[in-house]
Amino acid sequence: MSGKRREYLAFTIVEGAERAAPEEIAQWADGWERWQGERRQIAYTVVRQVVRSDLERFTVTLSNRGPARTLRFGVRWRFVATEVPRWLVPGMFYNANRPKDSARLYPRFVPRPTPEDDAFTAAAWAFRGDRLPVPAVFARFADGCWYGLSVVAEGPYGQNGVAFGYDETSRIAYIGLNIPYEEAPLAYTTGVREPTYEGASLLLEAGDQMTWVFYRFHGPSAPHGYDPFIRYLYREYAATSPLNPWIGIEEAAELTAYGLYRWHYAPADRALYETVAFDREGYDGDRRHMHVGWVSGAPYAYALLQHGLRVGNGAYCEAARTILDHIAEGVAPAGILYGEWTREHGFQPGWTGTTGAVHTRTLGEAVWFLLRAFEREQSQGMRHPRWEAVVRSHLDFLADIERGGNLGTYYDPEKRGRVLRWDGTGGLIWIPALVAASRLFHEPQWLDLAERAGRHYAASVIEGDLYGAPEDVDRSPSSEDGYNAVIAYVHLYEATQNPAWLELARMSAQWTLTFRWTHNLSFSPQTILGAYDFRTRGADLASPANNHLHSYGLIALPEFLRLSEYAQDRYFWARTRDNLFCFLQFIARADGDFNALRGMVGERYYQTDWAQPKGKILALSHAWCVGVMLYAAESLIEAGVRWDSELG
Repeated sequence: MSGKRREYLAFTIVEGAERAAPEEIAQWADGWERWQGERRQIAYTVVRQVVRSDLERFTVTLSNRGPARTLRFGVRWRFVATEVPRWLVPGMFYNANRPKDSARLYPRFVPRPTPEDDAFTAAAWAFRGDRLPVPAVFARFADGCWYGLSVVAEGPYGQNGVAFGYDETSRIAYIGLNIPYEEAPLAYTTGVREPTYEGASLLLEAGDQMTWVFYRFHGPSAPHGYDPFIRYLYREYAATSPLNPWIGIEEAAELTAYGLYRWHYAPADRALYETVAFDREGYDGDRRHMHVGWVSGAPYAYALLQHGLRVGNGAYCEAARTILDHIAEGVAPAGILYGEWTREHGFQPGWTGTTGAVHTRTLGEAVWFLLRAFEREQSQGMRHPRWEAVVRSHLDFLADIERGGNLGTYYDPEKRGRVLRWDGTGGLIWIPALVAASRLFHEPQWLDLAERAGRHYAASVIEGDLYGAPEDVDRSPSSEDGYNAVIAYVHLYEATQNPAWLELARMSAQWTLTFRWTHNLSFSPQTILGAYDFRTRGADLASPANNHLHSYGLIALPEFLRLSEYAQDRYFWARTRDNLFCFLQFIARADGDFNALRGMVGERYYQTDWAQPKGKILALSHAWCVGVMLYAAESLIEAGVRWDSELG
């Protein structure tokens, strides 16, 4: 019991390979340590072990005493006479997951769908395990308490899954597990095949016996009360999922600097092309565009400059300066940068659809790294007045448009001070730029503005309601929102030593790590990920909208490591090491390595069937994928951290 809400744990079965509602075969009574029974010629034994006060481990053994049959087993934790809870399926589902009018269609929850709702709107969802960075499902109720279940993503009987739902008529909510998985009402597949229901089942021959384990968690009444369970599951699942970095940090820096300069830098265009194809003959897969931040532009020019200065490579330094000079030329009439340059059209807003807007995160990231490049060059005795002018113009713009610390999401590049959209948390990335500007220019008003922004976005961090950072997923929550929050609040803490900012950085990291893989998945040896024995532990799911693995988390590696020190929490250190080690895979060490060319780094590792089949990688080198690894490597080298000792 939890107040007026009655809850119970049930075991279910679906017989046959066709879609059917699960049949409840037993209910677990509180206080039991062991239960035995038989239903439909299936004998069951369930043993409960108390791991700690908030966590139980259940071992289920099933024996088939009848003829051979195909089955799916399930666990349902039901909550009776309750309000609609907040949902969390790590990486895949965050409360309702998206608004009705989202530009991208992907799974969304509403308690009572209507005929006007799209096909990806439902009151109940089930997902396969390889979509989930942490194979768990949570519900949080109005009292603030968290309830969670977990089962291994892949077991001896195939891939498992999670489920949740709410019935408005009976007012029953549930979270559940499926052994093996089902995807309902539709599998979120956008390119592999048409989205349809998918249900796996296992064949039990007469006399067969199977055993599986699951966990049940009842967390505290706290904003991020799921975190203790995820930490426990990380220890459990990571223990059998070894890391496999291919190379060390120094080699990664050398390779990615070469790759960024050799393949992505276009001297004639003074640009970093966003993508270049692995195949350089007979197929033009290059995207000759450059965002000023985010997927190209200033962050990676800065990393190339940082590397070039360290190793004394003048060509790299000059390329970086040329790119940053070009970016600084793209100032719109509103006094802010355009979001993107293309060979066809020059500077333009970016990927914000028909709005004609530039995106706050793209500009914020560009300005922050432009300012960092300015400071680094200044320390070398070099002046870049245009860079400084661009930075100051954006600071003035923010001062004009700020609304109680809200820095907006979409800006009109043609009209000074016009904000086209305010919702979302993409503006968080302005905070480190404001903090740095205040320190470098000795102007305290920018730190004051950074703190106002920190207070404004704090409620979103506390409630786990972060969304809107990437241009391409509209209002989807994303791992990139988490990275920006960690970066922002770590810099605020460092500038002020205010423990409130440290606590918000810690909560931001907890939320971000719901996107990070705790374990390795298996791949067919006939796929490229299987053939190269790719280890998924430490990878991040991009977002519920974009179901692929990506390496963008390396952009926040320095802040994660400093947060671990400030919070005296080695868990953050370990999860950051995992992220680094994961993406020390698939950096092309030589021409022909995984069909790429030396120094190339791909994006979109397909760990599930989504836009491409499981086991595939996108055969394009991305400027940001090369650049974030270079940035992470240079940050570690500059800090004196060695991967094989302190991180190993």
